[in-house]
Amino acid sequence: MTRRWARSSLANRRSQTAEALRLFIDANQYLRSREQFQGARAVRRALRTLAIPEGSRAGDEVLSAVGLVARRTWDLEALADDVRGCDLLRLMALSCGLASLGSFRASAAVRSVARESLLEMSTRQQPEDNLLYVAALTDAGHVAEARSVLDGLGGSLKPGREVRSLALACGYSGDWVWRHWTPQPATRDLVGGSDVLLVGPAVPLTDLAETATRQSIIATFKYCGSRTAEVPSVRVHVSILNRHAYPELHRRFIDKRGAYTMSPCKLLIFKNTSPPSCDLGIPTERLEARPKLMLSKANLGLMAVTEILLAGAGALKVTGFDLWTKPTTAHPGYRFYSKDNRMHTSGGLDRGSIARSAGIHEPISQFNYLKRLLEFGRIDPDDTLRRVLATSEQEYAARLQQLHGFPFAEFDGDGRAESRDDELG
Repeated sequence: MTRRWARSSLANRRSQTAEALRLFIDANQYLRSREQFQGARAVRRALRTLAIPEGSRAGDEVLSAVGLVARRTWDLEALADDVRGCDLLRLMALSCGLASLGSFRASAAVRSVARESLLEMSTRQQPEDNLLYVAALTDAGHVAEARSVLDGLGGSLKPGREVRSLALACGYSGDWVWRHWTPQPATRDLVGGSDVLLVGPAVPLTDLAETATRQSIIATFKYCGSRTAEVPSVRVHVSILNRHAYPELHRRFIDKRGAYTMSPCKLLIFKNTSPPSCDLGIPTERLEARPKLMLSKANLGLMAVTEILLAGAGALKVTGFDLWTKPTTAHPGYRFYSKDNRMHTSGGLDRGSIARSAGIHEPISQFNYLKRLLEFGRIDPDDTLRRVLATSEQEYAARLQQLHGFPFAEFDGDGRAESRDDELG
């Protein structure tokens, strides 16, 4: 099977990689629904798609992650040795797949091999290969080398969203960054030169009265306005939303026209798609930043951090982000939107949600990107995030394994999860 993979075209291998990732995510969904048989079937199909035999250390690690075979040991070095013969695409798919199954420590071990492979690249034929190489250097903390590669590329770099984020993570500022970036006008006008507080899902806005008074601009996620007849209980200037918030905006500003207002919010920033057609009474823009990570896609939090920094914020304080190192990861009233566009709060998160998200937004890549921003003084994190970023990759992966590994923990505030809440740092 490995020979067949090696003989297939690059386009075919990419297609197979995407299919394997889809199967891993499907397996997560089955396991969350306690459909063990269907989950096992999806996992085995993913392994066959990646040409990873079930008897190998890597194959057994995947199967043991979902309880199909007994785990031999937590021998991560043996796992790393077993996958060193795999090409980069398979390593990336396997690492994200293991994360989606709640096997975070094994995912981190495979990821380390993928980074080794990237750092050993001597010939990079395509422009995207150069950027991936720089992302791997930055991820590993080899910032001086990353800057050297970017400088060597010079004018050959096309202005793009990924180049901008790499420049930030490498510690560049000023002319180098702006040469590859034109901020969205409303975001630039509001955020440029201002002190910004970005509030993540782990902290309710109502708990920030004292902190918020020291910031000129407050940005948060999924704020959809307040009732017109009420005095707003929170001060929000920028709300960052994804497409799953559209039905809520439609309900408030079309179905119940006049009953809601976005005031005091001054700007809505939407991820991926254009703003909705309803008149919200304030400027709307698209979220343009796309941080270039070594593995997988950036989540909405990282995109927002990058967007605010590239808009020229004078200072950025970040609070309410724990990078999944707490049992629930969000305060009880935080809005989540499911695939059927129904809104529910963090109390409604089901088991394995974090693992599924980790398969799409591989967590160590997000972790290392924020580490670099902190090292260069780009962000001022709260104590919780600062403690998380002070840990190693292995310690972080072990924490995720403890809280969100398979069999998936319930998000019901059970004593078992709460008793682990203070073990990090």
